[in-house]
Amino acid sequence: MNFLDSSVIIAAAVVSDANHKRAVELLSEASKERCVITDHILGEVATFLRKKLGSEEACGLSLRLVSNLEVVFFTRKGVLSALEIMKKYRILSLCDALTIVAMRSLNVKRLYSFDSDFDIIEGIERIS
Repeated sequence: MNFLDSSVIIAAAVVSDANHKRAVELLSEASKERCVITDHILGEVATFLRKKLGSEEACGLSLRLVSNLEVVFFTRKGVLSALEIMKKYRILSLCDALTIVAMRSLNVKRLYSFDSDFDIIEGIERIS
């Protein structure tokens, strides 16, 4: 099982992105196994792409993500765990901390991401 970060999904969707070619390669590689995102990653992708590419494109891609990937939704307990991670690792956003919570709960080790902030987390193999 692989976890996908918004940075790779966005770069694959935006042809002008500096990481576009690599992101397409990474998504092709990752899709050989079951892939997971969080609802917060979905929100980041949809919001960014709406601004960059328009609502129709953002909604279309978001629907494809929801249809083809496992999406983790959080309870209060999960959010509280993420906030503790944010407190410990001050460079991480809430979305990043939630990714860590989800990865740990599902025992996922591989994260496809261009975000080097994840490199401080032991037990995660960031693939970029």
